[in-house]
Amino acid sequence: MTARAEHQVDGTLVRSKRAMLTAVAEAMAFPDWFGHNLDALFDSLTDLSWLPAGEHVLVWSHPEVLAGADPVGYRGIRSVLDDAVEATQDSDRKVTVRLEG
Repeated sequence: MTARAEHQVDGTLVRSKRAMLTAVAEAMAFPDWFGHNLDALFDSLTDLSWLPAGEHVLVWSHPEVLAGADPVGYRGIRSVLDDAVEATQDSDRKVTVRLEG
């Protein structure tokens, strides 16, 4: 059976794209070289070589906070998350995203 790990982001504290990038990096233990931009977010989510193989679920609570505070940043983050989910479906480190409100 493949391992499954959940990585929590408390969205009540996330009010900017930069804050979300930091929150995801912390939740998923990104390496120090993470570049804190959308391209680096995609690259890291589609790599995850520092984590064990299996499904990695990013659980983002209250995404509506970011959507209200920084709509452009929210759309950018959501687009990258969607792209990473699609790109890793056949990977040994599959990314899924669960939004909780």
